[in-house]
Amino acid sequence: MWQKWWQQSGKWVLALVLFWQATILGTSFVVTTFEPFGYQPSYPLFQLLEQLPLPAFVARLGGFDGVHYQTIINHQGYKEIGGIQAFFPLYPLVIWLFNFLTHQTVISGLLISSLSLFGFIALGQWWLQEKYDTRLSWWWVGVTLCLPGSFFYLTVYTESLFLFLLVALFYAYDHRRYAWVGVLGILLSACRIVGIIAVAALCLDYLYHAWKSQHMYRWETLKSVLLIALGGAGLVTYMSYLYLQFGDPLMFAHVQADFGAGRDAVHLVALPQVFWRYLKMCLGGFSSLFEGYRILQELLMSGFYLVGLLAVSWWGWQQKKPLLPWYLLLFSWGAYLLGPLTGNFQSMTRYTLVCLSVHVLVAHYFQRKKVVGLTLAAISAVINLVNLMLFIEGIFVA
Repeated sequence: MWQKWWQQSGKWVLALVLFWQATILGTSFVVTTFEPFGYQPSYPLFQLLEQLPLPAFVARLGGFDGVHYQTIINHQGYKEIGGIQAFFPLYPLVIWLFNFLTHQTVISGLLISSLSLFGFIALGQWWLQEKYDTRLSWWWVGVTLCLPGSFFYLTVYTESLFLFLLVALFYAYDHRRYAWVGVLGILLSACRIVGIIAVAALCLDYLYHAWKSQHMYRWETLKSVLLIALGGAGLVTYMSYLYLQFGDPLMFAHVQADFGAGRDAVHLVALPQVFWRYLKMCLGGFSSLFEGYRILQELLMSGFYLVGLLAVSWWGWQQKKPLLPWYLLLFSWGAYLLGPLTGNFQSMTRYTLVCLSVHVLVAHYFQRKKVVGLTLAAISAVINLVNLMLFIEGIFVA
């Protein structure tokens, strides 16, 4: 089966991913050579990147959050520096393991992201090809690689690893491999907080179908749900560590205020209130062109994904059969709503990369309206490269 897929699609997936990665690296090289916006790093400890024996166009892909992962690894954990408890342990642990081969944290992170990206795109294309058809799966690949925040797939960030684990989790669930679902869920919930939302969505989906088929009170149902729910052990383990070391199992949330931007993980904010805050910021003017670009992008991306999720939900309600499984829609809603709870849309360009149901909806639309699809994909790809340029110059994007 895999041999047939490799012959028909796999080689093309690999070629496309390699071309995309070459484009990202090439753009980074051009930016570090000519410095079009002027290098002005806005994150702490950026000097760590300048001290690395690496070309600037490679080292700067480890900027922003990547620097925090370096400090976790170089200081042997979370004890020495405050605030880094916001970063979940799986990704730095995998980087630490890769360091035995590369002896360089940034190279390890980029290698992990590169391999995970291919795994994510390959498995996602295979999965959608099984569920729908080949054309839709390829449109999804194009949409995924052209998103305005897709450059994060090739940085020292968790995006590629998380998305690979996420698609693998859903694939295993669809094929009723519940022991694998539990293992992948553990890894996912130890990678990012939204991993626990995926685990919860699968539990609810399984219980709903068991109730609908009148299998709710069978031993097989209980056993399968327990295996799926085991995925929460990744988060529980990290919370236990934070409690034992710092006396605060929710420290990963409480330190969010240390990153500025008005984040508040204690007093949660409703979504309409966040939209109102952003509208007032837009009407009040911006302190700089870069700030205006970021805030407008965050507002537009948040609005677009809200409309997309409503459209997918309405489709499922009207047709009595969702475009995608309910668990994927539940997860996308949960992942979307989690970010704004802290009071802003900061990083929504990146956070929405996991809203797969919207991306499939867009791919479905582009498949029917090819000219519109190609035009919008090209515009989105250009925005992605602009965002990458700002990121390389040290200007906050997401």
